Amino acid sequence: MANWIVGLRKAAVESRPGASEEALTRVEALVGLSLPVELRTLYAQMDGGSFEPDVALYALEQAPDAAGVAEATRKGLKGLPARGVWRFGLRGGGDHLFAAQHSTLKLPPETAPGWMKELPAEAWLYGRKNTDTGELEVFKSLQALLWHLIPPVESEDYGENTLAKAMNAVTDALKTLSGSDPGSPAMKKKPKRRAAKAKTSKVKAKAKKAAPKKKAAKKRR
Repeated sequence: MANWIVGLRKAAVESRPGASEEALTRVEALVGLSLPVELRTLYAQMDGGSFEPDVALYALEQAPDAAGVAEATRKGLKGLPARGVWRFGLRGGGDHLFAAQHSTLKLPPETAPGWMKELPAEAWLYGRKNTDTGELEVFKSLQALLWHLIPPVESEDYGENTLAKAMNAVTDALKTLSGSDPGSPAMKKKPKRRAAKAKTSKVKAKAKKAAPKKKAAKKRR
């Protein structure tokens, strides 16, 4: 499970268990459109929920106490394309959350972010559409949209990040023990050892120079 989804579940005031593969496939068939990968992954882990401040993710299918992604998407929303769009949430009664294919979402050049031009036509964008003001804001990813609306909760399952941190801690400890760390006590002692070796080498050199003189003195005798 992606770390940001784990954090999202922790931030939820209320959440529902993930939807089954059968339910996901059924809703796709009902709408006649495949779910974006990020949205499908999220609903496989969490079938909607509520968050502070006043954010709701619809359940995949409508229930007596919850709006449904399938029904909201089929109903459409004024100001959004009729096709190539999924509606999946609401903030504060006016901001409708959606996913739209780049090829279907046409924004005025003066309001479209520069990065949109670099995306392929089949890419999915995520955003919010305010039906009161007409304001529309888009994001590159579902994670970026939701963390913009919902205060994130830091979370990390045991995985590559945790392993990397553990390995770094072990490496630092080994460096300290071996004295390879410049700030460690062991490293500070090394210059003294080198100085002692240098003195020994000088003494040996003097002894070698003195040896020929002694031999010459014996010959004179």
